[in-house]
Amino acid sequence: MNAIVKSVGVVIGVLGLIGGTVIATTAGRAPAQGVGVIEVPDRLVHPMRVERIENLGKEYQLLGKTGKPFGEMSSIVAGISSKRYKGENMLAVVLEVDGRPIDELIEMPISDLWPELELVESKETGRIRGEYRDSFFEGETYRFTGYETGGFHGRPEAAECEPRRVVAEAAMFRFRCEYKVCRSELINYQSDPGARVGRNAFIEGRAENRGERAVIVGEGWSLALTNTPAWKDWELKKRVNAVGVVQRGGKDGEYALEPTRFGLSRLEDMVGKRVKVYGMAYSMNVEQRSLQYRDRRVDVVISDHSKAEGWPFDEAVWVECTVSEKPTSNGDRSFVLNVEKWGKSSALLPQEHTSEPPR
Repeated sequence: MNAIVKSVGVVIGVLGLIGGTVIATTAGRAPAQGVGVIEVPDRLVHPMRVERIENLGKEYQLLGKTGKPFGEMSSIVAGISSKRYKGENMLAVVLEVDGRPIDELIEMPISDLWPELELVESKETGRIRGEYRDSFFEGETYRFTGYETGGFHGRPEAAECEPRRVVAEAAMFRFRCEYKVCRSELINYQSDPGARVGRNAFIEGRAENRGERAVIVGEGWSLALTNTPAWKDWELKKRVNAVGVVQRGGKDGEYALEPTRFGLSRLEDMVGKRVKVYGMAYSMNVEQRSLQYRDRRVDVVISDHSKAEGWPFDEAVWVECTVSEKPTSNGDRSFVLNVEKWGKSSALLPQEHTSEPPR
């Protein structure tokens, strides 16, 4: 049985349906348009493989984003992120699959196979109605047992027939993966350097200095940062992180890493300080810019308009800034990044898309 997979072992992600034929493509590639005619887009590196849907399970096996066959039970560790659009499921940022750490971004909708029924009283009518709710919450990390499934969503542009109507998902006809949860367990996830030796990884722990060397400490392990200054006094004992290739140290439980980026993990620990922060840049208009730091959207202020030009949308960036806090009416803490410099960054790792660690 042939498996259609990416070179890293994670699968294809998109199927296009043309004239009753399934076209398997790699994730991010666009299906050809038209009926009965296959046109290979210019940006395809490899030609698409053409298979009839009846051959699924006979001549080829389809894998999901986690690298597991659709419908096969698996165990994943994932952080829960907010839904992007109204009516959509919450999103899972996958950190482990069957105990194997994941250092590439795998993000997909997630929901309970057996959601809980909750009786809710309507404020308008006073009537009682039943609502189904998932048993997990945004900002938390869980160990899930379940399986990956999927289906076609959206409509092709050619389906926009008379009378003319606005098609919200025109040109977005695609195959979308989803994880269905059978069991969930709330956990306090901690990155383990020992499981990531030789890999570019995100490691998070507590800041300590040993002599002049900055060290990140976790439960039963320590990670020395090379070619970096010692932690400042105000950074010590706080939650910090570093990204780089993990190397073994001289003793069991000791590791070393030369970071490509490092710093504090919580925005609340950065208030009033000049820091370097990494996240995803967003802009609603030329005056409204923001940075998605972990799973928190933070306002960005760039007083020098010449430096504000070109602020991207949905791209990884670094910013040198001073962090300030602004009052809110709901009691939640809200922060502002007063940016002095910024630039585009390499892709963020999975844990840089999850929530800030608890205090």
